[in-house]
Amino acid sequence: MTTTSSHRLSEQFLEAAQVLLRALQLRDRACCADHGLSPTQWHTVRMLLDEGAQPMHALAERLRVTRSTATRVVDLLEKKGLVRRRSAPRDRRSLQVGLTRHGEEVCRELLSSLEHASAQMLLRLRPSEREACVRSLEQLARAAGRWSDSYLPVDALRSLRPEDGEVNWFNE
Repeated sequence: MTTTSSHRLSEQFLEAAQVLLRALQLRDRACCADHGLSPTQWHTVRMLLDEGAQPMHALAERLRVTRSTATRVVDLLEKKGLVRRRSAPRDRRSLQVGLTRHGEEVCRELLSSLEHASAQMLLRLRPSEREACVRSLEQLARAAGRWSDSYLPVDALRSLRPEDGEVNWFNE
């Protein structure tokens, strides 16, 4: 591949990725809003659904936000009846945050909405294109440094704002 064609391919990739990411972001925001959640709140309840109750400090670390930001998010989720704070079993001074039954229901409903929206997008492609698209996205995710035990590519985050290690992905 020549430098010119490589450059052109990189430009095409960048433009396509930006359009796709923006479309997904807008779709996610709309689905979240339909369920009364901000994207940050969604990310929090989804992580709690996947990983179970978390100490507040660990929740902040996993979300890559300050403890005060995590506290504000949890306060709002608690007011909505989606999460509950409890003393940690081994250290009663430490608080753990976990989903309520209602929180689990809302989280599963929102996840179903997002999956349905993704399915609708994929239905616009031919069946063979769908499979190739998903395989390519999986390969790109691996190439970008995403790994299964982390919600966010931590190394990529640090490269974005190395001075404090915190990135607010959700403009909140």
